[in-house]
Amino acid sequence: MEQPTGYGRILRSETGIAAIVEEKDATDAQRREGGQFCAYWFRTKALLELLGGLSQSNAQGEYYLTDTIGLALEKGWKADAFQSENPDVILGANTRKDLLHLNDIARQRVLDRHMENGVNFVCTDGIIIGNDVEIGAETTILPGTILRGKTKIGSRCTIGPNCLIENCTIGDHVTLNAVQAYESEIEDAVKAGPYVHIRPNSHLKNGVKIGDFVEIKNSTVGEQTAVAHLTYVGDSDVGKKVNFGCGTVTVNYDGMKKQRCVIGDNCFIGCNTNLIAPVKLGKGAYTAAGSTVTKDVPDYALAVERADLQMKEGYSLKKLKSKLFPDSDKK
Repeated sequence: MEQPTGYGRILRSETGIAAIVEEKDATDAQRREGGQFCAYWFRTKALLELLGGLSQSNAQGEYYLTDTIGLALEKGWKADAFQSENPDVILGANTRKDLLHLNDIARQRVLDRHMENGVNFVCTDGIIIGNDVEIGAETTILPGTILRGKTKIGSRCTIGPNCLIENCTIGDHVTLNAVQAYESEIEDAVKAGPYVHIRPNSHLKNGVKIGDFVEIKNSTVGEQTAVAHLTYVGDSDVGKKVNFGCGTVTVNYDGMKKQRCVIGDNCFIGCNTNLIAPVKLGKGAYTAAGSTVTKDVPDYALAVERADLQMKEGYSLKKLKSKLFPDSDKK
């Protein structure tokens, strides 16, 4: 290393390695030596014998594993040191700053491998990719994205900014913006985000569109279905070309057990609809905005569940009288 500060020094003699000395115990001349040592190989039986000979008589009052080399040589045993062409492989971490440096090296090594395979990075800030992640060519990973586990991403996708994807399979031409997804499958041409949570065992089929503030859990969402915003789809089987209005909830938990909703192809779910599981909507069924659906809806039917609107004239005047007419009580 060009800057060996903090590392021990390998001392050599005409016959090879002589000893290893920690920096705090080294002389000025020894500190000018460039050698460091980080990885050790021992015969187990020999190591166990050498450990008993270690002492704390050093500048730091610690047991030094490095002292085993000198002890071995004193016994007439063989020891040698080899220089690596890559100085990174012997880096150690004595401080949190050192550990961060090691993490940066490992992280950049992964990014370099993906760039060699045709993956695009506009900026690498905050991007962390696990060793087992696979990414197709011409996919772009944007800042703040974390890819973990056995995640596999297809080609020509845009992932990020600020995505967290763990153990997911993602197809081609997918766009994810501020999405957290876990243990799920996302097929081709899906668009999701921002602020989307895809929980385990979910399956978004080709062309699905998921908008802002949407949560999908343990559900299958059919081809070209749109869940635009502010919606929860849990424990549901959704057909293709379904439209979810704002504020829709599949009410899947009764306090004792989870139940499923089934929504047929080409359904239209009105805003603020509650689907109380278990319930089934047939093909092309509609629900009126504000409805709470507790019974199965036949194919092509409209479900409307609303109480009659009642008007109570002057109701709020009594409550607001003191605010609207603050001097009325004085007269």
